Amino acid sequence: MVRTQRRRGALPGLVAMLLATGSAVAGDLVRVDGDLHVRNGDTPSGASEVWRLDELWRAGGADDEETFFGLITRVLADEAGCVYLLDAQRKQVHVFGPGGDARPALSREGEGPGEVRSPRDLVLGSEGSVGLIEGFPGRVVTVDRQGNPISRAFEDRSSVQFVSAVLRGGVLVVGCVASQPGDRDLTSTRTSRLTRYSLNGQPGATYCERERAIDYQNQYVFSEDEAMVDFLWCFDVAPDGRVYAFTERDRYAISVFHPDGRLDRIIERAFVSRERTPEERRRMEALVERRFRTFPFDLTVEISDTEPAVNWRHRGLHVAEDGTLWVRHSRSGVEQPAGILLTYDLFDAEGHFVRQVSLAGEGSAETDGFFFVGNDRLVRVRGYVDAMRTVFGGGRGGFEGEGDPEPAEIVCYRLLH
Repeated sequence: MVRTQRRRGALPGLVAMLLATGSAVAGDLVRVDGDLHVRNGDTPSGASEVWRLDELWRAGGADDEETFFGLITRVLADEAGCVYLLDAQRKQVHVFGPGGDARPALSREGEGPGEVRSPRDLVLGSEGSVGLIEGFPGRVVTVDRQGNPISRAFEDRSSVQFVSAVLRGGVLVVGCVASQPGDRDLTSTRTSRLTRYSLNGQPGATYCERERAIDYQNQYVFSEDEAMVDFLWCFDVAPDGRVYAFTERDRYAISVFHPDGRLDRIIERAFVSRERTPEERRRMEALVERRFRTFPFDLTVEISDTEPAVNWRHRGLHVAEDGTLWVRHSRSGVEQPAGILLTYDLFDAEGHFVRQVSLAGEGSAETDGFFFVGNDRLVRVRGYVDAMRTVFGGGRGGFEGEGDPEPAEIVCYRLLH
């Protein structure tokens, strides 16, 4: 039995504080308990810009009889401009050349060298490797750019589940979850971490950690705020090796860490989380109910009334090659002017809110995914939201009243500004 309860998002006091600081000068530097905070107002210091999406090529979709995608959950590009797409359903990586020419797919389903069972994420090594992140047991399966297995694949043998990963400049950061049995039957402790791993599989610094006690003996409560851990998906590694992570659901604050785990600074922006519409709430409730459709215990579901401040489900943090931080927040894709898809907040390498960039073009901010690939290109994944909620909810297909999802399609654009 599933019982749904409401949970408020940001506390009224926090909302009042954010509103009160909305007119503050962007980029005030403040020390709080020894930690450096960069406190920005709600408007950037520089002018806003509109960038246009100029289509270069596309693949998949209902009109492409030669290309079929399953669930595209991650898009990356290498130094030559080739685009790599992780297909979590087909257990492989699709590869397209800089001009959109299809190349042989990498990896496949299986237990052999270079094969995977449950790929969750994708990384590219500077030496030419392609790493597929397996869920459980947590491991990285590596192949070269031609699909040949590489013997340096590693596995964390401590019963850790890998959820996500970013590799940049030799810094590999993994979002992972570890479960330990409790001191009584039907109890356990689940710990979510953002951890650096060496390239031979040794865990190192932990940047973020959140622990949750689970008790199935009593009424089990699934709290969205506690169970859907923002930093597991919403983080990035900068060119200088610093790690950026969104760690507090209802607060627009990004923690920045040195590679060795020391906190460098916290970037803040005056912001009030957006209230969910009834339709958004219904979708979240349906997602959780689908996930627990075979759950053998009574279940209470607590759903927040607000969207997270930063859109972690769309992996809303991106650090560009020049060190600029792009943030997609809960208002980035709603109530936009005609022709505008998304509006990003941009912060410089020090954390100052310097400008906003709006993307003009076709697509849907609600259902599509957007991935920056290099300095001047972007890939739109039609069907991305369906793919991600399949990963979270354990079943594909539209929710009641939506019908079946359309075939996945990708479109590669050049960013013109």
